[in-house]
Amino acid sequence: DQPSTGRTAVFFVARLSSTRLPRKVLLPIAGKPLILQQMDRVRLAVRPQQFVLCTTDSPNDDELVATVEEYGIPVFRGPELDVPRRLMLAAEKFDVDHFVLVEADEHFVDPAHVDAVLDYIAQNGGDWVHVVGNPIGSWVRGISKHAVQTLCSEMKTEGLDGWGGFFEKQPERFKLAEIQLMSDDDAAFNETVRLTVDYLEDFQLAEELYKRLFRLGSPVRINDVVRTLRENPELININLYRQDQYMENIISKSAGLMGGH
Repeated sequence: DQPSTGRTAVFFVARLSSTRLPRKVLLPIAGKPLILQQMDRVRLAVRPQQFVLCTTDSPNDDELVATVEEYGIPVFRGPELDVPRRLMLAAEKFDVDHFVLVEADEHFVDPAHVDAVLDYIAQNGGDWVHVVGNPIGSWVRGISKHAVQTLCSEMKTEGLDGWGGFFEKQPERFKLAEIQLMSDDDAAFNETVRLTVDYLEDFQLAEELYKRLFRLGSPVRINDVVRTLRENPELININLYRQDQYMENIISKSAGLMGGH
């Protein structure tokens, strides 16, 4: 019996109340808000049946909602701090069995990688399918509705950034997979690169990459980004010192996830 993805979607997760780089998802890059450039790229994926912005029910995000609705993507609004619950409610509302999570910080998610995750799930099933070997800032995860429902029914603390650990620590309960889509050589190089957009320096690096790679009607693709960084290693230093801070932050947030176990 071949597994099937059932109904599929991409869930973009974004909000305006980012503390380190305020309102970053609406910052203009190459003449368009950051989030719409991300959506232009990700919508090149052919596997997802729908694309949805999952944002908060806070009035702070009204402007983001208006921007994305005008662009033509449906919006789901849910709990501000409890991201897993927001995703679960969106999956239930849109009748989605599997979704690809695309966070606003992960600006450089590539549509080919979105398709690869959904292809994998269609062939093998999967509750938490993680692309490995990509630079941070282009991370892709495929998640089943079942997995996020289980998480929401059992998780004690809301708002934890590291909630993926809930699945990874219980391989006997969830169907986990890691797929690598870039070469071993690129994967090793990618560990030295920071593409996530979280601080001003991260945005400055994104701007430099867009200057070199963006053409109207042709979204910036991850393979071109990696090639450009290999050819211009000085660009990597624009924001790299932020990476240690970022990882410390993630580790401290995920430490409480399993109740100390």
